[in-house]
Amino acid sequence: IDTLLEALKKLPDHAHLRIVGDGSQRQNLEMHANMLQLGSRVTFVGFVPVPDVYEEFAQAEVFCGLSRREALGNVFLEAQAAGCAVVGTHIDGIPDIVIDGKTGTLIEPDNPDAAAEAIQSFFESQEMREQYGAAGKENALQYDWSNIAKRYAAVYEDALTL
Repeated sequence: IDTLLEALKKLPDHAHLRIVGDGSQRQNLEMHANMLQLGSRVTFVGFVPVPDVYEEFAQAEVFCGLSRREALGNVFLEAQAAGCAVVGTHIDGIPDIVIDGKTGTLIEPDNPDAAAEAIQSFFESQEMREQYGAAGKENALQYDWSNIAKRYAAVYEDALTL
């Protein structure tokens, strides 16, 4: 999130960041935002319970998850399912979920310039946001539990016919 705050500083003044969730670093991040003089351009929303958090995804034009470590990245699936264009980092399990250049843009971690550039490209093109959002929705469907259950059933059916 510190990288995202630094990226926001490089974006036009109309760009607004909503940070959803709480954690041990919230106070440090709020101080960092103040140091960067982001003022009302950033809102620390805090904890939002399920299913209310899905409304946050629905309202977002772009979802940014600039993780330094990430196993699978369920939050990226949730963002894609909501139709968000996604900016993530090219680490760990994120590239398994976010298809760079199709469902989102992947950048290297700790690179506010690349983050700002990726976010700005989505801001400049509604068509691109919509295209990536639609592809993300389609991608997220393969991780829906009903689809996963069907694939497991097919594996077991195949095993039984051997």
